[in-house]
Amino acid sequence: MKKNLISVIVPALNESASLEQLYLRVKKVLDQEGKAFEFIFIDDGSTDETLNVLKMLNEKYSNVTILVHGTNHGKSIALMQGFAAAEGELAVLMDADLQDLPEELPKFLKKLDEGYDLVNGWRNKRKDTFMKRSVSQLFNYFTRKAFRCGLHDINCGYKIMHYEVYKRLRLSGDMHRLIPVIAMQLGFKIAETPIVHADRQWGKSRYSLLRYRGLLDMLSVMILNSTNIRPFHTFCEFMVIFSLIAVTLFCVSFTFPGTGFLSLLFINLCRFVAVWCVLVATLLPFFGILMEAMSRDYQNKHWHEVLLLKRFLPSKSHENITETPDKNES
Repeated sequence: MKKNLISVIVPALNESASLEQLYLRVKKVLDQEGKAFEFIFIDDGSTDETLNVLKMLNEKYSNVTILVHGTNHGKSIALMQGFAAAEGELAVLMDADLQDLPEELPKFLKKLDEGYDLVNGWRNKRKDTFMKRSVSQLFNYFTRKAFRCGLHDINCGYKIMHYEVYKRLRLSGDMHRLIPVIAMQLGFKIAETPIVHADRQWGKSRYSLLRYRGLLDMLSVMILNSTNIRPFHTFCEFMVIFSLIAVTLFCVSFTFPGTGFLSLLFINLCRFVAVWCVLVATLLPFFGILMEAMSRDYQNKHWHEVLLLKRFLPSKSHENITETPDKNES
């Protein structure tokens, strides 16, 4: 970690039109604040001129690092690449489309100085379509209830956090939307600050109705929060629950009065579900052992490193392009 350095981490997918302006506006704000900073761009498989623009910035400015994906791997993986490369005492996450204004950065810094570990943006007046706003509000509502989190805009991409926070995050799927929740579960203090959400001028929204994946990731985080340390114990606890359900249903089926058609149907249904619960209860400990082994293997592998094609280090020389070692050679 480098003291007093801010790492600005920006995933980019076909954002060539806004990248230079983004860099210059962030630079102006942080220069005014007297803050040293590095920029880490992750080109997540862009098909436009994004990489060429980033190469130009890399050659022109000595604090720009570029990480390149050959194909699109999603925002969570891109952020993990950025976290691994970052060295700053603080990390700023923001989107490349400039809907989140760089001029709002002093707000985040001021709020962070109040003793928080992570400060999340709150777009209280979003400039998005009605459908996108509605789905996002629904997602935020369920997430607040599930995790007892008081944030209004949990999936806002604009945030700032300490080194200890971003180095401990482990993201996959669409878990980037749940960064504040994950940080809270790790024991960090989180807060939010209202921000202006600008109209979209560049690029296009990648919103789709497949946001149910965010809900699936929410469930995943809830489960992994308990299985992260003791998977076998958790699955054994579920085994006990299913076993109790099976015993209860068997007792009901053998003591239920009546000989009519509906009574027999109910009795047979109880026995069928009871047998199913017994089978599930039998398998659960084996799943627990499997997850125990998989989680240990997963935690010992820097799996996101193998996805990088090239790494552009901050230098004006063309010699700073290094090929990522082939995973078969390691």
